[in-house]
Amino acid sequence: MNRQLQIDSLETIRDGLMSTEEVFSAKRKLFWGLKLKAEFHHRDFSDRNSSNTFQLAPEFDRNLFGIDFSLGPRFRYISFARHATDGYYNPLVSYGEQVFLNAYYDSGRFYFNFNVSSGRGTSKNSVTSTASSDFSGEGSGTLGWRVGQRFLAELTASGGNYGLNYPGKGYALMSTGFKISYLF
Repeated sequence: MNRQLQIDSLETIRDGLMSTEEVFSAKRKLFWGLKLKAEFHHRDFSDRNSSNTFQLAPEFDRNLFGIDFSLGPRFRYISFARHATDGYYNPLVSYGEQVFLNAYYDSGRFYFNFNVSSGRGTSKNSVTSTASSDFSGEGSGTLGWRVGQRFLAELTASGGNYGLNYPGKGYALMSTGFKISYLF
C-alpha cells in the first residue's frame, strides 16, 4: 500500500492531488527458466477518480557469464472510472504490449542493472471517443560501487520516447542521477 503526491504535472502538484494505491502481485516459476508474473493495482485519487491496472509478464531467465538476463513480453490493461482534466494521464481505457530485456550483475563490490523495453500502446478517452495508438521505447540503468562496508555510490540514467511513430503526439524524457549513501 502506498500513499503519495501525484507529481505528473505542475497542476497536480499545485492542487495537491494525492493517490492511494494497493498492489497485489504473484510470481510463479514454471520450467526451463520460464516465469510468470502478474500484478493488479487499484489506485484511488483525491479528486474522486480511481483506476485499475492489470499486468501479465511471462519471462525467460538465463544466467550467462555471471550476468542474469530476463526477456519476455509484457501485457498491460488500465481503466479509469472517469476521464478527468486534472493534469494527469487518465484515459478511460489503455492497453499495451511490450517486449523487454533486463540484465543484472553483482560482484559484491560492483553491480549494474540495465532494462530496455519497446512496444505499442493504445488509449481511448471519453472526451473524443477515439482511440490513439503509438509505439514507445524506454530504458534505464544503474551502475553501483560499494566503496566500503557502509559507503555506496550509484550512477543512474533513464529515458524514453513515447510516441515514436509521430513525435508531436508523444513526449521524450531523459534523467540522470548520482547518489552517495552512508549506511548506519
